[in-house]
Amino acid sequence: NHGLAMGMLAVQDLAGIDIGYLIRESRRSEISHDPSYCKLGDELYSLGRYGQKTGAGLYRYEERDRQDDPEVISLAARLANELDIQRRHIPDQEILERCLFSLINEGIQLLDEGIALRSSDIDLVFINGYGFPAWRGGPMHEAECIGLSHLLSRLEHYRQALGSHGEMWFQPAPMLERLVAAGKTRIERL
Repeated sequence: NHGLAMGMLAVQDLAGIDIGYLIRESRRSEISHDPSYCKLGDELYSLGRYGQKTGAGLYRYEERDRQDDPEVISLAARLANELDIQRRHIPDQEILERCLFSLINEGIQLLDEGIALRSSDIDLVFINGYGFPAWRGGPMHEAECIGLSHLLSRLEHYRQALGSHGEMWFQPAPMLERLVAAGKTRIERL
C-alpha cells in the first residue's frame, strides 16, 4: 500500500463504471484503436454493473462493504482468452509504477503545456483534491525523490514491454526527456 485510500479498481467503482464508459465513448477514436482497450469496463457497463451505486461493478457491494466477485474474475478470464491476452501475475511494484509513473508523466506534460505553472501546484491539487498521501509530498515531489532518470527509464521499459498499450500510455513527456538529458534532478521548466 502506497498510502492511498483505495486502489484503482475501487476508485473506478466509486466514480462509476458508467461515467468511465461514457467518457471513453465520447473520445474512443482519439483514445485507442486497440480492441482490448477497456473491454472489461465496457462489458461491465453493458451488464448494468456501474459500481457502488448499483451494488456491483468490479466488486460486489453490500452497503459500502467491498467484496471480490467471482463473476468479474470469470468475465476477465473469458475476455483475456477471447482477446488472446496472456494472463500473468503482476507484482505490486509494477502496479504501483504503472499507475504512479503515468500520473507523474501526465503532470510533467501539464507543466510543459503551461496548464500548470509549477510542479508544486500539481502536488497541492493531488494532496488536497484527490487524497494523495500528504506525507509523500505529492506526485511531482515523489518523482524528484525517485529520480527523474529512473522515472524515464521505467516509463521506457513499460512502453516497450506492453506493446501497443505501452506505446499509447507510457510515452515519456518530452519535458521529462529534456530534464534528464540536461542532468536535472528537479522538475522545472528549461
